[in-house]
Amino acid sequence: MHKKWLTLVSICVAVALLLTGATVGCAPAAPAEEAPAEEAPVEVIQWNMWQQSTAYRRDDVDKRVWSNPWNYEVFAERIKRDTNGRLDIRVCLPAELGLKGPEVLRGIKDEIIQMSEVVGVFVSQEVPALGAQDLPFLLDSHSEIPVQMEVLKPYYQQVFDGYNAIVGPHTSPFPLMDMVFMTKKPINNLEDLKGIKMRVFGPYHCGFLSKAGASPVPMPSPEVPQALKTGVIDGVFSCTACCKSFKTWESDAIYEKPVMLWVNENPIAISKAAFNKLPPDVQQIVYDDMAWFQNELDAHHLNSTFSQELIDQCIADYGIVVADYSPEMTATLKGYCQETDWIQWEKDAGPLGTEILDKILVAVGRPRK
Repeated sequence: MHKKWLTLVSICVAVALLLTGATVGCAPAAPAEEAPAEEAPVEVIQWNMWQQSTAYRRDDVDKRVWSNPWNYEVFAERIKRDTNGRLDIRVCLPAELGLKGPEVLRGIKDEIIQMSEVVGVFVSQEVPALGAQDLPFLLDSHSEIPVQMEVLKPYYQQVFDGYNAIVGPHTSPFPLMDMVFMTKKPINNLEDLKGIKMRVFGPYHCGFLSKAGASPVPMPSPEVPQALKTGVIDGVFSCTACCKSFKTWESDAIYEKPVMLWVNENPIAISKAAFNKLPPDVQQIVYDDMAWFQNELDAHHLNSTFSQELIDQCIADYGIVVADYSPEMTATLKGYCQETDWIQWEKDAGPLGTEILDKILVAVGRPRK
């Protein structure tokens, strides 16, 4: 009886061990592996950005080649990389978005676009005082450009507030910032300007030329090449590298006389509504990469070697003849400009224009007496 009882107990224990998966002298069986959970797809936020120029690529900076106007594709690519693809900014030309320069802030307010280069001249049509940066002979060196923009930023923000937009860092579509006379005959002194029909692109470039004896002719850029060929104008007042877009050599307008610094800095506007929807880390990346891009451009504006290389390329490619810069001639023209164009601009811009102009002059160390 005792033997039968022991046998029965042994059988029960064996069955229990089998049911629990345990065996004598062995570790418990490992649980079955679960299939790895699928990663959630990354949400991609798509923005459209308006810009006025054609493609600027990174190799244009690295190779120091003046082959394209500068724009924002390199900036958009960097943001896409740094956000791991979460923010994809599509850089668009005006025709792609159906927006012209004066319409971009409205486009941001209506959420047609999320970012835009804001061309200063179009903002100054709404607030003439913001056209201060376009005054001839205002700045004396490239290092003063960022100083001026820091003065202008709060005033830009006041305008942008009406369009639910944020002011980003300033950038520029052009790497070369020197204004020159491009003419068919060399301009060596003030006497050589007398009687010259000179194309200008702004209303505040007329007074100083008239006082110097030239005849300023306001004209849109597309009309310049034909006007040079037909003799409607004898020369062009524009930036050095515009010899390429105007094809001045085809009309024998190969002589350039450096006159002054040209400032073409534009702020970036960002839709406040779109920006506030971004995750905080993406917002910071946008700020960081915009600052990087601004610094890249400013570094080249301040790099006289880079500017000289671009001038040398124009000389080599198109046979441009660049005269020496004359501080005396520039000083005389600057005096003419202050007596005419500056006075007219302040009348048009009103008290706010005078306030901004005085702040810029104080910031660069040349306050008016």
